[in-house]
Amino acid sequence: MNVTRLTIGQVAKAVGLNPRAIRFYERCGLLKAGRTLSRYRIFDAKDLTRLRLVKQLRKLGFSIEETKRVLPLFFDSLPYSRRTQELKGSLKSRLAVAEKNLRELGAIYRELQLRLDKLSSKRKSAKDSCCEPFCGPETCGPGLVQLTGLKTQATRGGGG
Repeated sequence: MNVTRLTIGQVAKAVGLNPRAIRFYERCGLLKAGRTLSRYRIFDAKDLTRLRLVKQLRKLGFSIEETKRVLPLFFDSLPYSRRTQELKGSLKSRLAVAEKNLRELGAIYRELQLRLDKLSSKRKSAKDSCCEPFCGPETCGPGLVQLTGLKTQATRGGGG
């Protein structure tokens, strides 16, 4: 494989992205591909490095805009201390978002586990309940009973 002139297919295979993703990153301004006389995209080793970095940043949860801000830090001739400081700030910001997402996922996990446990502990037949394990004020409350007219199910603990 000639590393000085790569086609989009070769780059996609080398980096582990599909060509559509590469075109998207180019449209977003994260990459500027060269062109042949017949207007085909061509890439070089620097483009491979850039795309690998974009892929890694996106995998870490960086948005396109965040990636646009961080990417130049790897290629500009900034002093090392300034580059490190700016990268630390970006990583801390992403870490805070990841921690928040982790807490939210933990809450979802616990709620799913609770509902699964609730289902596992019930010995009723399916016809005796409406929407277990999701019965609750939002699904089977009096407001829903009035709205749907399902009074008989609501008195048995159902309603939806």
